[in-house]
Formats: sequence, structure tokens, C-alpha cells
Amino acid sequence: MFNKQTFYSVNKADPNSIVYLGSDGHLIRLTCEDFSSPEEFRSWKKWSDEHYHQWENADHLYANHTISLENLNRLTASVLGPEAQAVQKDEDKLERRKQRELFNKIRSCLTDIQFHRLWMYAVDKKALEKIAAEECVSVPTVYESIKAALKNVNKLLINSQIP
Repeated sequence: MFNKQTFYSVNKADPNSIVYLGSDGHLIRLTCEDFSSPEEFRSWKKWSDEHYHQWENADHLYANHTISLENLNRLTASVLGPEAQAVQKDEDKLERRKQRELFNKIRSCLTDIQFHRLWMYAVDKKALEKIAAEECVSVPTVYESIKAALKNVNKLLINSQIP
């Protein structure tokens, strides 16, 4: 995260002084009066700005290309071993097969028109008016068709005890 209070930002924000950290941990400000001439101050001010900017760039480079130990622990804990990956792959295959079976059961309990209208409504998120306009039928016709489709799907789920 970017720290707005870096030495570079503090030093750059104050064009009339050079800011640095003293050995006691406190910020020290040198002004033009602390130098023998304004030219000497400007020379050192330019050098400090460039120096702090290089430090800040190095800090950004380091921070952008490293991971903290806390994040590393979290990331490595989420990596599955080969056995767990194989089990996960098998579970995924089984889940996809169950989903295909359920899809086929739902498909078989609906007419082609019911399935098509229900798909457009539930999956494609089309409004009843848009479906009706595309099929050149009335909105109540589409509504009743989708209502009947949902009733059939609900009956299938209850009778099959599918979660």
C-alpha cells in the first residue's frame, strides 16, 4: 500500500527545506539559512529529492515483487497436493455428471417450447415481453408456458428428491 508520509513525499512537499531522519528518530528540517548560499541549498535539495525518489522506487519495486510471510502461508495452505487434486478432479467429474443428468431429466419433462421459453427467461434473463415479441405470441401465452414448465420441473424435483 502506498504510504503518503514517505521521506520523498514529505521532502518534495516542502520546497523550502530538506527533510531527513535524525539519529534520534525525529525529523530534521534544513532550510536555506542552514547553508552558506542559496545555490548550495538548491544543490543539496535537488540531491535529496533525487535520492529519496530512488529509495521510494526501490521500495515500490520490492513491495510489488514480494509476498509477506502471512500471505505466503495463506497461499500455500490453499494449494492442494497431488492426491487431493486427483480427488478434487474426480469429485468435479462426478458433480458435472450429476448436473448433466439433472439437466437431461428437466429437459425430458418439458416440451420443446416450454424448455426454450424457460431457458430464455431463466438463463438468458429475457423479459416475458421480449420472448413474446421474438416468438410473435402474446405475453400471457409465454407466461403460461413458463409457469407450466416450472410446475413440471418442481414436480420432477419433488418426486426425484433431487436437492
